[in-house]
Amino acid sequence: MRLRAALLIVIAMICSLSSEHCAGQDPYALRLFTALRRANGASFASPTALQATAAHPGTYSVNPAADDWGRRRSPASSLKSVALSNLHAFSRSGAVLTDTSVAGTIELPGEGQIPLAYARTDTLNGDTRTGENDFSSHELFFGLSRQISETSSLGTQVRVLTAQTTFDIMEAPLFLPLRVDLDVDYGFDVNLGFRWQPNPTIAFGLVGGIGKISTVSDVSSVFTIPPPAAASLPTAPIKDTPQSLLLRYGIGITPSRFVGIYIDGEHYEFASDTSGTLRVSRALAGLELRHNDWHTTFLGTSIDEDAEWTFGIGCRVIWEEYASVSLSYQVNAYPELEPENGRFDQITATFARRF
Repeated sequence: MRLRAALLIVIAMICSLSSEHCAGQDPYALRLFTALRRANGASFASPTALQATAAHPGTYSVNPAADDWGRRRSPASSLKSVALSNLHAFSRSGAVLTDTSVAGTIELPGEGQIPLAYARTDTLNGDTRTGENDFSSHELFFGLSRQISETSSLGTQVRVLTAQTTFDIMEAPLFLPLRVDLDVDYGFDVNLGFRWQPNPTIAFGLVGGIGKISTVSDVSSVFTIPPPAAASLPTAPIKDTPQSLLLRYGIGITPSRFVGIYIDGEHYEFASDTSGTLRVSRALAGLELRHNDWHTTFLGTSIDEDAEWTFGIGCRVIWEEYASVSLSYQVNAYPELEPENGRFDQITATFARRF
């Protein structure tokens, strides 16, 4: 009996953490960090509804080369803008995810800008279809952007991450539920971006990035098991160093100053020593409608190779060119987490101040 219980535990652990997940899904931890990148993939100074932004010239582009595009030059360093953003995501399972961020941009004398941001993500309610799921993370972003000619600009962004999460795996083999405590000791991403605008009506953007995180996982049984079987449960932490690769490219077409059309392609790979490899390819599209100098509407959508889609709508209102408020609503914001949580819908609000 002791041998059988211990064997079931080991089988459950292997199946839930290996690349060939027994339920046919990619490992949850890989999907969770992929969703986190999606949450903070763009700047914090605008609605997330405009999903295709690789070629966009604004500060809310995913391309770090866009921050320094077309700005007025300053003879001295100065704070150009600050923004405060908050998002709430609600799932069908009852889980609630919140992300609060603050961002700022510093102008360098003559040429270049330094964008900075800090984001904290937490679960307010961790109820999922498979049990409890608690998550928190701290992220720091900093970069450098510079327009190198009248038609092109370069930029880089670095993200530093720490995180903790606890999640239950309730569909393990033979219905033996497990609990995983995962800590991210450190994590970082480095993205390089290039933007080229040969004429006022068309632009191209390219972003490439690499990343790495160091994780430590502890696996235990959700239910109390007899001491003889519990003694056979491996107690040594599971260490891993997942690595990521990112390639994103896009085109932007602005037939007039009131309309912007953006189309992106993205390929993302997250490879783990213990959990296999998660590969995601998606197409994204965005529409920007400037009704006048103070009101803009955003529409965006994306779809990946598994036909997982998202859709968003947002708006921005500007007061006297110095302050703005942005609101957005996104449907199916994190399709990666749908097996455990159901569909996530997301509301985002941002206040930004320019100087």
